[in-house]
Amino acid sequence: MKQSFLGKARAKKAALRYNHPSRSVKLLLVVGEYGARTTALYLSGIVRESDQSVAVFTDSVSSVNGESYLERYDASADAIQRAISRSRKTADTVIMAVTPAFIRSAVLETLQIEMVVVTSQCELADEVLAYPTNYLVVPEGMPTETYAIAPHQKISFGDTELAEAYLRNTVLYRKGTEAEVTIDHQTNLTLSTYLLGRANAYNITAAAAAGYLLGLDVSRFEEGIARLEYVPGNLESIVLDTPYTLYVDGAPSALSADLVSGSLKQLAKRRLLIACDQSFSDDTLDLLSSRADRVTVAGGQEVNGRYHADDVHNAIEQTLRSAKKDDVVLLLGPAFVTHTDSGLYGEVAAREVLSA
Repeated sequence: MKQSFLGKARAKKAALRYNHPSRSVKLLLVVGEYGARTTALYLSGIVRESDQSVAVFTDSVSSVNGESYLERYDASADAIQRAISRSRKTADTVIMAVTPAFIRSAVLETLQIEMVVVTSQCELADEVLAYPTNYLVVPEGMPTETYAIAPHQKISFGDTELAEAYLRNTVLYRKGTEAEVTIDHQTNLTLSTYLLGRANAYNITAAAAAGYLLGLDVSRFEEGIARLEYVPGNLESIVLDTPYTLYVDGAPSALSADLVSGSLKQLAKRRLLIACDQSFSDDTLDLLSSRADRVTVAGGQEVNGRYHADDVHNAIEQTLRSAKKDDVVLLLGPAFVTHTDSGLYGEVAAREVLSA
């Protein structure tokens, strides 16, 4: 994303206004097409459990030493610098999930970055890595030779033995997930979370890799990961008085859709029914159709057994009407996790359908 001269000038002015606050804290940026928000929250739990003060900013949950921060942190360069400035009064470490708005603010060249955690290689990550950082966490297989970072100050994570933070095994439960992780071929950890699905096992592994690289006490990682009990729209269970179970997930990428649907297929007692918004490619819809017993798509045509709905509300209505005892219903896609005054759209619409 090219930054305008005016945008860069505003970013420099904001840095001066707040006296370059990133120089007074350890600033950790978490970036990726998926997983950045949850990984940032897991990492903040690890830092806090290590008896260090921490502020964390994501597009759904932000806090400074456990106290909610209600302003939008990424609306502008001024908002980003203000969030860091307010944090430095009480927090030694500041963790920020990088969003497209964060990049557009042109603030990066005014920040002193301690660590970058890349949850998935993407354009946003490339934008961040164009600026210096002391430490780097990346998915296995991502090239890092071009970055001026010493080998002992970067670490990879993934689910093969080639990863320095190796996700050896994932155990899925209906009330959470357990990840068995080996770091640097010698440190074995069993980390449990209340969040569901294999995608969260990767998020845990990335956060643990970052904590290890920062030199935090690995014996505290288990409690740090367990601090996170809920992330809106992250394979969230919707509590309804129904004989079936209902989940909603934003799934911003094809891999996310794969991991989420695969996890629920494994956990389902009976059938898996999926309602999708219009954000998925035909290839992803084909994958979902091969895995689920019924897929209803908002928009498009009925293809290969998939059902068509006029809009996302109608997709929810059709899917819930088909659900029976012990089925698992998944509302999948960004449209279902948009925020309304009453909560996530998927939950609000499902309750409306059931009460009609």
